[in-house]
Formats: sequence, structure tokens, C-alpha cells
Amino acid sequence: MRVQQELLPQNGCLISFSLNIPGQCKRSPLADRAFQEGRERIRDSVALPGKLLHEVIFDLPTGLETLMVIDSEPGPAKKRALLLEETSPIGRYYDIDIISSSGEKLSRLSLGYPPRRCFLCGQNAFLCRRQQMHTEAAPVAEVPLDLLGQARRRAAELAKAAALQKRDNSFEHRCAE
Repeated sequence: MRVQQELLPQNGCLISFSLNIPGQCKRSPLADRAFQEGRERIRDSVALPGKLLHEVIFDLPTGLETLMVIDSEPGPAKKRALLLEETSPIGRYYDIDIISSSGEKLSRLSLGYPPRRCFLCGQNAFLCRRQQMHTEAAPVAEVPLDLLGQARRRAAELAKAAALQKRDNSFEHRCAE
């Protein structure tokens, strides 16, 4: 991608983030919300606070994508990205690439991590895609349920945090009287 080449920093690295959504339909309100949540998580845990130098967001028919220039070595950034992909409830849909200042894309395998797993069978995802092991409809049916479940969990977390904040504010008000 030409824009990636233009954004490559002299030092640090470039993060490319999009969602890996199987099937023809790549855009939906749930997918866009999942992208925004993933973007926030990347800014907090991969880019690290204060290390984000520049960001560009693309609104494409194939989905939202962001490129972030960060002040970090590529190896540790890729490890943080892999940790996020593996620990986030919908991390399996995250496609986080780390590109060094020389233009080299770091792979999972180069850091000693196993290949990405298939959504359905748990085998090597690259081989499942290449050998067309599953019908296209199978993984597509699962995506909205995962994203909807995550949206519900996130809404419940926010509601709980708001209720706790309201309770704390009420307590502080009573104590001040």
C-alpha cells in the first residue's frame, strides 16, 4: 500500500489495523463498533500512551482500517499486538500488522508464536483458507453472534461503571454535607 510506504517512520514502526471478517459483507454497525473498540485497545496497549506519533483512518468498502506511527521497536510492539489478539474477547477478528521502519512486516512465526487458528476448526487458518476446508457460510454465521455478545458485555461494563460512579458521587455529596 502506497500510504503505508509514505508513513513509514525513520525510527519506530507502523501499525496497520483492520478487522478480519469472513464473508462478503465486511461492514455493519457491529463491525464498525468492534473496529473502534479494537482501535482504542491498540492505542492503549500496543502503541502505549504517549508513543502514538500519527494516525490515519480509512473508511473503505472492505471495512475500516487505521495506520498508526508509533515510537516503539517493532518486536515488542508485535508481542503486545499478539497478546491483545489472544486476550481480547473478539481478538480473533483483529488483524494487527506491525511494519518496521525498513518496511518489513513482522510475522507471528518470526517471534516464535504459532500460526493464527481457524475460527471453526482450530487448525492453521492459512491452510484452511487455501484448501477451502469450510463453506463460506459457516464462519460468517458465527461473526454477528460474537460481535453482538461483545457489544452486550461492553454495554454491561459501561452501565456498571456508570452506576458505581453515581453511587460514589452520591456518597461524596452526603459526606460533604
